[in-house]
Amino acid sequence: MRIRAQAAAAGVLAIAILVTGCGTEEPVMEDLESAKRAAQQQQEAIVALLPQELITSTEQPDTGVLMACAAEGTAQWTGRATTVLSDLPDLEATLAEMAAAFEEQGFTARWDETISGEPRVQLLGADGDSYLVSPWAEKLTIDVASASPCFPLAEDEHPGLVV
Repeated sequence: MRIRAQAAAAGVLAIAILVTGCGTEEPVMEDLESAKRAAQQQQEAIVALLPQELITSTEQPDTGVLMACAAEGTAQWTGRATTVLSDLPDLEATLAEMAAAFEEQGFTARWDETISGEPRVQLLGADGDSYLVSPWAEKLTIDVASASPCFPLAEDEHPGLVV
């Protein structure tokens, strides 16, 4: 029960952190599909920086939720990738290498800790995209919560829509 409560609290916190990462007023991406593709490609780039010999599986659901951006009629696609490891690497060193690699690409890294006390990093892109990389030592997993750059909503799209 405690782990379930921790996971729920961490999920709410991850969403709150991602929302505060949206810093653009105008849409950057052309549409939902391009925004989703961009976010998922960055998720894959983050997973590629993990020690490959420790990865047992990665799940990257194809669906996410649309969240409103600051500019009316725009949204971000939010998604997640979860990687299961056979053993934990040095989390601080691994995340520091990841942050450095993304900072070289113009991202900003913000550090804090998970509810369990593990180091965690949020990678903020110049286009308002955000990737929260959270290790969960007790589960041997690394979770990447993402929010794409903003895009204009189509007529049949709205914040809260699962797509």
